[in-house]
Amino acid sequence: METAKVSEDLFDRVPGPSPWYLRKNAPVIEGFRWQSAEDSKPGKTLLVGSDGPVAALSFYNYVMALDESTLLVWNQGVGLSEVSPTAPVRLFVIEPNRLRPIDGDLISLFMRMDVSVLCSHRRHRLATL
Repeated sequence: METAKVSEDLFDRVPGPSPWYLRKNAPVIEGFRWQSAEDSKPGKTLLVGSDGPVAALSFYNYVMALDESTLLVWNQGVGLSEVSPTAPVRLFVIEPNRLRPIDGDLISLFMRMDVSVLCSHRRHRLATL
């Protein structure tokens, strides 16, 4: 019985794919919250700060807090690589406090979103990762 409890605790901390794992045990960054965008577009998850959403994640992103202000986001790209039988895994380090709110109509942005991560950096109007 104790082994089962240890296994449950271990798997509680393992990140899983968005949007499912960002609903329950999402990594916490002070001043931000995860919000489903299911009403607008299935599979999209928003990272929302006090001024609005700063990032949008599509299906199958994994998210882990590196510290109290930094997120590691990773996913497997689409398309095969010339040097590997599978698509490469892409890693992104995001500091939500350095992102500005995403401008524009989110539904329109979601419709054009063919990438896994969309965010708006202070230096760039809109960045796709």
